[in-house]
Amino acid sequence: MTGFLCTCNFHEKDCITDAYKLLNLFADEESDINKESEISSTTNTLDKKETNKSSKNKDEDEDISTALEKEINELRTEHEMPLSSRKFQVVDTGAKNVIFIASTIPNPLELVTKILTKLDATKEQCTRYLLRLLPIEVICKAYIDDIKTKASVLFEKYFAQEPKTFSIVLK
Repeated sequence: MTGFLCTCNFHEKDCITDAYKLLNLFADEESDINKESEISSTTNTLDKKETNKSSKNKDEDEDISTALEKEINELRTEHEMPLSSRKFQVVDTGAKNVIFIASTIPNPLELVTKILTKLDATKEQCTRYLLRLLPIEVICKAYIDDIKTKASVLFEKYFAQEPKTFSIVLK
């Protein structure tokens, strides 16, 4: 499981709201970029089909009520979505002023890096109650064997790359 560790000062509900807004904003931007690249690759094939169907589409225009109905149905399905399939979900930590947001995105470090570079470039405040946002790549129980297995995966990911500028020796 991956996610984000958030800290706040006494306003946990507001911090959760701030974190959701911030994470959804940047995660949606990333997914929009991916969708645009997919759309641009498929537009070439669709352009040929659209020229043939342009005369037929005029007759099939939707009225406002059917468009509204579709949007309401989309919102209902989004609201009824199971918790496990949501992009971000708060998990109770049992500690005050510490919030963990579980995530289904594969790399939370990229998302936090993108958020920080954007905030550094714009110099504007995006949150009021969120103090710290830390990406969590690996979660395990506090047993030595579990920690060793999870740490070895992270060490291979970050420290096994060439060239090595420093090393850590475990005893």
